[in-house]
Amino acid sequence: MVPSTFYVRGVSYRQPVLRRIAGWLEPLASSEVTARLVLESDNKHDPNAVRVEVLLGDDTVSPGYLPAELCQPFRAMIYSVNDTVVEWPAEIVSIGCDGEQLFMEVSVELPDFLPHQSSTKTRSRNGTSCSPAATNAR
Repeated sequence: MVPSTFYVRGVSYRQPVLRRIAGWLEPLASSEVTARLVLESDNKHDPNAVRVEVLLGDDTVSPGYLPAELCQPFRAMIYSVNDTVVEWPAEIVSIGCDGEQLFMEVSVELPDFLPHQSSTKTRSRNGTSCSPAATNAR
């Protein structure tokens, strides 16, 4: 079963990217910022990796990855729909602060024939930034 909402992993290494995404989200409607999940079969650390990408205007940035425990079920779901698909649309649910670091929560539209489940993890949300400068970078 693939949760329909999850926290992006690896964000501690990509805090400048999260600040940049948050800077784009603030003045825009969230529907104007596109997110997607991309199969990353050539990843040297994990051939099952699924990268999260966010399109900011003409630029594409990656704030992190689908949690490792969800990669194989997600890939199985993708291949059951279409074996040539290498990316899947996603939506940014929130960007928040957990202590000193930003985090990102993403939602995925799953096909009707698959069960839907939300992430069981919770995080404290103290707004969209850890400091005033955290979300103003672009």
